Amino acid sequence: LRPAIGTAMTLALTLSQRHFLSRQPIVLREHRQIVAAIAARDADAARAAMTAHIDGARTRTLGRLPGEEAQS
Repeated sequence: LRPAIGTAMTLALTLSQRHFLSRQPIVLREHRQIVAAIAARDADAARAAMTAHIDGARTRTLGRLPGEEAQS
């Protein structure tokens, strides 16, 4: 499992660096939301922020899945 995770993370990093400057404000905002929730010891908010970040990273890197609608 560890090699697969490492490969996936390397791929995601490589793909995400293609548009780093345009995505940087979005990613920083997501990271700040995660840190703020953790600092507030709000597990539900931290979980939601992390889930949103992972979903957003996937969408920014790979695009939406077939049948998946854009988040507003």
